[in-house]
Amino acid sequence: MINEIEARLNKKVKGAKVIFSTKIDGDDPAKFHSKCDHIYNTLTLIEAVNNRRFGGFANLPWCSADVYKDDKNCFLFSLDYMEAYKYKNDGKGVHSHKDYGPSFGSRHDINIQKNSLSENKCYTDEGSFDYKSRSAALSGSKGYVQLNIFEVIEIIV
Repeated sequence: MINEIEARLNKKVKGAKVIFSTKIDGDDPAKFHSKCDHIYNTLTLIEAVNNRRFGGFANLPWCSADVYKDDKNCFLFSLDYMEAYKYKNDGKGVHSHKDYGPSFGSRHDINIQKNSLSENKCYTDEGSFDYKSRSAALSGSKGYVQLNIFEVIEIIV
């Protein structure tokens, strides 16, 4: 995914730093926002209980307001398929909200909610990204899935 980030930002990645991990911080959206708001260039890595591995990159920073952001450099990816999925430029690339963790897309292509590690609280659907005709490319199915872990990494350029 580093090559994809460098291509989108037209900059070299100099480093990376984990700024949020459910192993340490739990899965409370307030904790996510306290550690990740106002930080540019974040990579969200997700592993679901069905062993699917996927995530997203946001160039624009997260915030606690209920707002969609037209992040022209954002993308989603599947580590299982080793594919990146382009943003369709519909004005809703990333979605910030105080009650959610990282959220991408108009139909919540990825939407991590509170208790996503203990319940089916990560929603995946197809909306703002081009999945190359690969239905349910991220979590294996549209709808809710339970997570094993997710981490947010600050990408330093």
